[in-house]
Amino acid sequence: MPGSLIPHSKIPDAAIRSIVWGFASGAPKAEVAERAGITAKAAQSVMLALRERLLEPAFYRWNEPGDLFVSRDVHFRDTVERVVFEVLAACYFNKRCFSNYRQGRRAARLCRSCTVPVLFEDTPTQDHALGFIDTIHDFYAHLGIGGERRKDLSRVVHLRWQHTMMVGRATAASGKMPDGSAAFDDERPGTARVLYETLLASLTREPLRRG
Repeated sequence: MPGSLIPHSKIPDAAIRSIVWGFASGAPKAEVAERAGITAKAAQSVMLALRERLLEPAFYRWNEPGDLFVSRDVHFRDTVERVVFEVLAACYFNKRCFSNYRQGRRAARLCRSCTVPVLFEDTPTQDHALGFIDTIHDFYAHLGIGGERRKDLSRVVHLRWQHTMMVGRATAASGKMPDGSAAFDDERPGTARVLYETLLASLTREPLRRG
């Protein structure tokens, strides 16, 4: 029976809760779909929609702002973040460049046409930005999630980074099962279980709508 966590959806609430746990614990899309008893396409649509919730104040414990923005106006922060993510998106979505590097066809991670030096001038900060990009690549490869139907690529990178960082922090704080996955019964602060419960509370207050 359809439930209340996603209005007008054929996915029952029990399956949604299973997907939310998979999302919070960083499980691959195929595994999430199998456990929920739905298609991988349906599981991915829910997982991608859940990312928007991570921007809510309830999730700030997994997303501490950097010192750069502590004394700044929110609108200023949004402007700076958008510029940064636009530059990073140009690099992130240069799939041929990334593939060539990973396959050993180029020794240097930074290619001659890279946009990263536009904002990051010295080698340490460039390396940090590229590591930021590659961390997202690796996490989404682990999830089995490829392209998205969005025109705003900077928004895609922003959401992917929030997802990667916050789930990474939650799983790192969690006890582990024998297979290395996050333990569901670990309810200590900041764990994947607490992230899961916080997401469910958000969906109870405001049901999910998939774009």
